[in-house]
Amino acid sequence: MSKDGADKIFKMLLYLAEGPSSRVVEIFLIESGLKIEKKIINLARDENLQPDFLKLNPLGQVPCLDIGNNTISESVAICEYLEKVGLSDSRLFGQTEIENALIKMWQRRIDLYIWQNIYFSYQSSIGLEIYKTKTLTLPDSSEAFARIAYDRLKIFDDQLKDNLWIGGDDFSICDVSLFSILDFGLHNKQPFDSSLLRLNVWFSTMMTRDSIHESKLNLEMTNE
Repeated sequence: MSKDGADKIFKMLLYLAEGPSSRVVEIFLIESGLKIEKKIINLARDENLQPDFLKLNPLGQVPCLDIGNNTISESVAICEYLEKVGLSDSRLFGQTEIENALIKMWQRRIDLYIWQNIYFSYQSSIGLEIYKTKTLTLPDSSEAFARIAYDRLKIFDDQLKDNLWIGGDDFSICDVSLFSILDFGLHNKQPFDSSLLRLNVWFSTMMTRDSIHESKLNLEMTNE
């Protein structure tokens, strides 16, 4: 929400689809009170692989932000752009250089250890029928990918020993990102270890934020 209490509205077009990456951006928008025109892409119908969309993003990735003279993909990059150019009053990327560096450090770990492995596991198991003709899938390795991800979660459980949030003392994009992929995993037969007590408490705390429920509802509504 902006400082004067009014939502900010900017002209640009944000392409979203059902999935954890789009949810990261949707949560960010809600947390920041920023409203952007959205277009929903139906991945099941390969709308992201149609010529018009591939002109915007040759990789066919969603989310994707069209700002007129450029297109930004990758959920965290979209969020950081919106924050850095002053379109958002949120501070999910830190307020100082060291805070920003630490947040990027933890976000990189989330990408490498958790996102990559959970999503590779999904593409090679539950999502196999969707992805087997679109990208490299490794069905024999799907369980191994999941095991790697959940073994690495111990790192984040340890981080929460002396910190309220994944990136440090303040709520950040790291929390949004990690929650989005873990919640996706929970709904796709990849529950995380209940013995990671601090991580489970953090997850429960995340569930109390309005943006978590609103983002899920918004993406569900737009896909009806």
